[in-house]
Amino acid sequence: MDKVLYLLHLEVRVYVQKVVENKEHDSGVVTTGPSLSTPVGLAVGDTLPLLDRDIITNPQVNNRKSIGQDKIQNFSPKQESTKNQSTAHTVSSGSNDVKIKPSKYDGLTPWIDYLSHFEMCALVNRWSEYQKGLYLAVSLIGQAQAVLGDLPKEKRQIFSDLVFALEERFAPSSQTELYRVQFKERRQKASETLPELGQSVRRLSNLAYPTAPLELRDTLAKEQFLDALVDSEMRLRIKQSRPKGLNDTIRLAVELEAYNKAESRTMKSMGHLRQTTSDERTEASNSPDTIVSMENMATWMQTMENNLQSLTKRHDDA
Repeated sequence: MDKVLYLLHLEVRVYVQKVVENKEHDSGVVTTGPSLSTPVGLAVGDTLPLLDRDIITNPQVNNRKSIGQDKIQNFSPKQESTKNQSTAHTVSSGSNDVKIKPSKYDGLTPWIDYLSHFEMCALVNRWSEYQKGLYLAVSLIGQAQAVLGDLPKEKRQIFSDLVFALEERFAPSSQTELYRVQFKERRQKASETLPELGQSVRRLSNLAYPTAPLELRDTLAKEQFLDALVDSEMRLRIKQSRPKGLNDTIRLAVELEAYNKAESRTMKSMGHLRQTTSDERTEASNSPDTIVSMENMATWMQTMENNLQSLTKRHDDA
């Protein structure tokens, strides 16, 4: 039994010696002295040192040390750094989920416009339905915040319930008739530009006919834009051009307006030229030379008339 232990001990020391020699060879260090493979002072039958004996005879101690060495050898600072970075990224991505913050809603602007804005923000931020409900709730102020307060607590963070309540308050179906009346009575204001008129008509068409197809709403907006124009001549010329939609109609109206303004400036310039020519003629007729010439002409005509009368009288006497 002692001989077996001795051989095992010897094999362990030889293995350790080889590992040390390999490391020293890689680092360029040369060691001198007795080899660890030679058990100096140890003969057959001698007892092993306590530490070595525990390593060989006690498997639990050997396993614990082997596990500890494996952990030390397998430890990689790069892997640990990567792991820390991954953890930090996970924490930061979880806590920073707002790339674009939606604006506040007070109930004064059209609800349809704000809902479109909020949906785009939710799409960019990749919010879930639950997150959309929470962010919509905290974005309400003023009159819209009162709608949130009227809801039961269990529905305040539910997105669909919030949207339904806000639509009932700020965009009820009964307002459709009101928008249709405003749409049909829309006329161009005194200081309103043509693009502003077109945008207003388009907006009213969307509010008045929310369920209608897009092409139908565009056609209705085009017809109402023409009816809203103050200039009847412009309206007639645009209709003769047969525009395809509202955008085409607005473009033609802006072009005609620019042509009319340019023509007006040209006519004013020509009118000023005519007035200048007339003034020059008036000044020329009132000059002293012209007055003298006219007096001479009148004297000559009077002389000719007297001569003619004298000849006529002589003829009668004869």
